[in-house]
Amino acid sequence: MYAEEGEYDKAEADFARAEQLDANQTMSPYAADLAQVQKNNPDEALRRVRLQLKAHPDSAFLHYLLAQLLMRSPATDSDTYKEAMKEAWRALELKPDLVGARNLVASIHMQLGQYEKAIEQCRAALQYAPNDETATYHLLISLRHAGKKDELQPLVKRLTELHQQSLQNETDRKRYTLVEQLPTPNSGPPND
Repeated sequence: MYAEEGEYDKAEADFARAEQLDANQTMSPYAADLAQVQKNNPDEALRRVRLQLKAHPDSAFLHYLLAQLLMRSPATDSDTYKEAMKEAWRALELKPDLVGARNLVASIHMQLGQYEKAIEQCRAALQYAPNDETATYHLLISLRHAGKKDELQPLVKRLTELHQQSLQNETDRKRYTLVEQLPTPNSGPPND
């Protein structure tokens, strides 16, 4: 949450503490690298992810993060782009329910004009996470490009509902955070 709000030092401190508590898990290095990416230092994040993958070659999250970082390459026929697709697929081999990786694969297929393959990935993502806005949006766009217009109207309605719920959740989260920061009333003078 700190990384999303731009408080990178706090985010990295939390990630480091989580890693100290459980050095065998790979989620905190993944999150730390995500914070590094958000600091606009993708080259450092790429270096760190590659190092972590050497230590944790079976981490679906790290393969997924590497794929995301590699997607910076604009040319769809580049070796980097091909490596991104390979890494995204490796993440899915290790963890088929990794919705972010499915969304990334769908996005890659969309960029390549392979809308049927994108539709397949979107539908798989939605089986694991029916409320995923990204998968719903990608499915909507892919269906439109594939000429499958009969499903569009219900998807537009569903995407609108998901977006409204997401906005409400964010408002609630901010309200809760604000309430937590309010001073608590003094319960009276201390007893001596």
